[in-house]
Amino acid sequence: MIKKIFNLNKLQVYAISFMTSLFILFILLGYSFKLDAIKDEINIQKLSFFHVFFNNSKMVLLNIGLGGITFSLYGVFTLFLNGIILGGVTKMLINVNLGISVITGIIPHGIFEIPAIIISSAISLIFYIGLFRTFRKFENKIKFFKGFFKKNIINLIVLDFILLLIAAIIESTISFA
Repeated sequence: MIKKIFNLNKLQVYAISFMTSLFILFILLGYSFKLDAIKDEINIQKLSFFHVFFNNSKMVLLNIGLGGITFSLYGVFTLFLNGIILGGVTKMLINVNLGISVITGIIPHGIFEIPAIIISSAISLIFYIGLFRTFRKFENKIKFFKGFFKKNIINLIVLDFILLLIAAIIESTISFA
């Protein structure tokens, strides 16, 4: 269903599924850690729409750009950090009977922000798959790669920023209200 709504092809679905699997693994890993030492350090504050949107956009652009330079390792590292933190903070909030904070503070904007982070990580993986395919078998490499880029990456970048826009609106108005 999601594949049809966003007109995703098989390669995009596989790359996003792979990165999602890694993120879930990192959340579980973070949940298994004991992070009670940071509970006094958590400072929840209301942030403006522009602050949230530009901060998240910067992270997504770094995922795409540096992921493109590091063979997707930067995107995996971003997923690792965010997954560990999300899992650890969730466990900590549940342990101090603030599980409702996860529901009211993280989930409303996280529904949009987390897929944007995952998709931006998948974009660099898709980029390398396209690069590998280009140099493997096609004679007109530049024409092929431009077509591959249009078909596989542009729609994901647009989708990423739509998700970030929605997440920033929710995070700046609803989350932790």
